[in-house]
Amino acid sequence: MDRRSLLPDLAALILLGWVGLILFVQVPILLGDDPFANPAWSVTGAILAGAHLAAVVGIVRRMAWGRRLGLWIGGLAMFGTAVVLVTWTVNALATIGPSADALTAILIPAGMFASYAVVVGLLWRARPEFSPPNP
Repeated sequence: MDRRSLLPDLAALILLGWVGLILFVQVPILLGDDPFANPAWSVTGAILAGAHLAAVVGIVRRMAWGRRLGLWIGGLAMFGTAVVLVTWTVNALATIGPSADALTAILIPAGMFASYAVVVGLLWRARPEFSPPNP
């Protein structure tokens, strides 16, 4: 019997953490006085949480589509957070200057980028587990 690696499970756990964070932001908006005041936030949050959750299920079941979805989510998130990281870094250093406040503003998207980079790295390395067996 083949032994399953924990790498995909760790990637799925990180993505599941992102589902929790997205829902943590979305649930108060949806339960507020006017949940559809800005419907783009509601729809975007629901799509993001659903895509992350679908990737988690696919990765845990070792489905090839789950790995591909996880890689797409991770890649797009890395691109988006890299853009935010560069923009916030330039803005923070220009307006605040090199200080603890600027570092705090830069560390948030840097942490997001790092967590998605770990997901992509883990899923990339665990590729053989998602490949169909050769006859």
